[in-house]
Amino acid sequence: MARIRNKEYKKNEAVGPDNIQKAAAKILSGEVSFRKAAVVYNEKPCKTTLNRHVSTFKKGEQPNFNFKYVSKIQSRKIFTDDEDRLLVDYILQASKYHYGLTINSARTLVCEYASTNKKDVPSDWEHEKKAGKDWHIGLKRRHSAVFSLRKPEATCLSRATSFTKDNVNKFYDNFESILQRKNFTASDIYNLDESGLSTVHVPPKVIAGKGIKQVSQMTSGERGKLVTMISAVNAIGNTVPPLFVFPRKFFKDHMLKGAPPGTIGAANPSGWSSPQIFCFISNTL
Repeated sequence: MARIRNKEYKKNEAVGPDNIQKAAAKILSGEVSFRKAAVVYNEKPCKTTLNRHVSTFKKGEQPNFNFKYVSKIQSRKIFTDDEDRLLVDYILQASKYHYGLTINSARTLVCEYASTNKKDVPSDWEHEKKAGKDWHIGLKRRHSAVFSLRKPEATCLSRATSFTKDNVNKFYDNFESILQRKNFTASDIYNLDESGLSTVHVPPKVIAGKGIKQVSQMTSGERGKLVTMISAVNAIGNTVPPLFVFPRKFFKDHMLKGAPPGTIGAANPSGWSSPQIFCFISNTL
């Protein structure tokens, strides 16, 4: 039978000495039974705990109430709360440094962490060399406020090391000094970016027979050519006519047929931009 991982379990309060004393007094006076006393005073271990303390009362001894009931789930915990917190901090820190862990790598790390700390682990952990899926689901439930499964954005080393607090502060300090020195307005500040366009369109969803594994749609080609578009917009929303870089050795005017008015064209065998092409904005402002 498959395990139900999203089952809601009933949570009981911990057994307290005051309730034990009240329940034991009611039982000794004959007012209630063991079972009813456990229900009335919300005591989870109804017979074992109550019977032990009632027997102590009958012997004339003072029972020891310096205890706290721990559920069987708590007793099967592999890591202490502090160890669990350190593990969570490490996983979050790895993600912060752009080396986030996948689910499988996190489970492998947990198994190694338990082995290093000489913890008793289930046999399937030792066999598969990684923590079980149930433990991973429990970890997410315990720390749902700080954990989520995210799709990361690919970031190169140069970008990751350059985007630091010191570099950002230096950039804005230089930016502020330029604004004060040149008296630039919002209309003088442009944001420029490039995007790759494919000559093959993406087919929309079509109606097909149910149960068919592969549905195809006719296009002009399966791969197509990459055309780079470079555009710029200033801080008040005004745009500059775009530049299209075609994957050709020489540019021809007919390549811009149907393009927006003012569009500029260029050619590069790779279809990418180059330092010479990238300076087009100086001729359009």
